[in-house]
Amino acid sequence: MLMMTVIAILLGLAFQAATERIEYVSFCDLVQQPERYDQKSVLTSGVLQAGPEFGAFSDPACPASSERDVSTLPVPIRARVQDSTGWKRMDQILDKDKRAFVVIRGVFDAYNRYDGPLPADTRLQEVLKKGNSRFGHLNFARFRLRIESVEFVAAAN
Repeated sequence: MLMMTVIAILLGLAFQAATERIEYVSFCDLVQQPERYDQKSVLTSGVLQAGPEFGAFSDPACPASSERDVSTLPVPIRARVQDSTGWKRMDQILDKDKRAFVVIRGVFDAYNRYDGPLPADTRLQEVLKKGNSRFGHLNFARFRLRIESVEFVAAAN
């Protein structure tokens, strides 16, 4: 029953996203082709885990391997996102279960870009612009998902 509900919601969100030019992208596609989705608005789903110092977003269907690090830092893009009903519901589930299945609309960041003054060396500028820096506390995350809205949330089993 939950799976049918999730599929119906995803189809509805995909239609809504299509009219707003935001496509549904599986989390696996995001992390397997990060350059394609870098700094683009996407609709994706996965499991959000709350820890004592930070949270992480992932999908059990797309586990990390020695060749691929899929750690993703979820952060609200604006303060008003945290006031939304979806975010508050997600917080309730995370407080109780520490894990939630979520469908999120947000901006995917493949690189932690440098925003300071650039040096004169053009090769160094390119390295700094694209960067490979990580996100979050202790640089744990390879990617970042800047959350614009929580479209659906349920307890993750």
